[in-house]
Amino acid sequence: MIWAWAAAGLAAIAIAAVVLSQVKIQIGFSQKGKDEDIIVKVKALFGLVKVKVEIPFIRFKNLQEGFEVKAKAKQVNSSAGKLLGQAMENIGPEMLRRAYENIRKLLENTLNFNEWLRHMLARVRCTQMDWKTTVGIGDAAETAFLAGAFWGIKTSILGLLFRYIPLDGQPRLAVVPAFNQTLIAVEVMCTFRIRMAYILLSGVQLLWRVLKVKGGLKAWRNVLLPS
Repeated sequence: MIWAWAAAGLAAIAIAAVVLSQVKIQIGFSQKGKDEDIIVKVKALFGLVKVKVEIPFIRFKNLQEGFEVKAKAKQVNSSAGKLLGQAMENIGPEMLRRAYENIRKLLENTLNFNEWLRHMLARVRCTQMDWKTTVGIGDAAETAFLAGAFWGIKTSILGLLFRYIPLDGQPRLAVVPAFNQTLIAVEVMCTFRIRMAYILLSGVQLLWRVLKVKGGLKAWRNVLLPS
C-alpha cells in the first residue's frame, strides 16, 4: 500500500510539473537581397522536447507556380539531431485557395472562434522582440525619408500585435539608413512563452466550441485528416 501511495504521489508530482512547465517558441527571420532564412525553435517539457524548423530557401517562380519553398524539421537535444522531415514544394494560387477554403470551414464550424483566439493569445507572453532593418535606395535624402516610413510601419505592426499578445520587456527596434547604397536587409528575432496548462485548457475549450456546432467535429476531422 505504501508503494502504491508513493507511486501515486510521484505521478501527481510529474503531472503537476508538466502542467506548470512552459513552452518556448523562438522565431527568427533574416533577409538580405535574394537570400531569405526562417528558423522556428520550439522547446517544451523542461528541454526534453526540442524541435527546430528551418526554411532556408524561398524563391518566387511566377504567378502560376507561386513560391518554391524548401523546409526541414529536426528534433534535437544536447547531443544529436533527428531529421523529422524535409520537403521542397511550390506554394501557388491553388494551394492558397485550398488553404483559404479549409480555414473558412474550420471557422464556420467553431463557436465564436475569434473569442477563443483572443483568450488564447492573451495567455502568451512575448519576452523578446528584436527587429533591425537596413535600407538604402541610392539617394541620401530619399533613403532618409524611407527610413522614417519604416519606423512608422514597424510601430504600427507592433502596436497591433501587442494589442493581443502581452509584451514582457522593451522591444529593440532599429532602422539603419544605408546612404548611397541600394539594399534592404531585415533581421527579426522574437521569443514567446506560454504555460503548458494554458495550452491544454485552450485545447479543451476549442474542442467544446467545435462540439457546440452541429457537424463541427466531422468538419474538423475532414480538414485535418482528409481521406
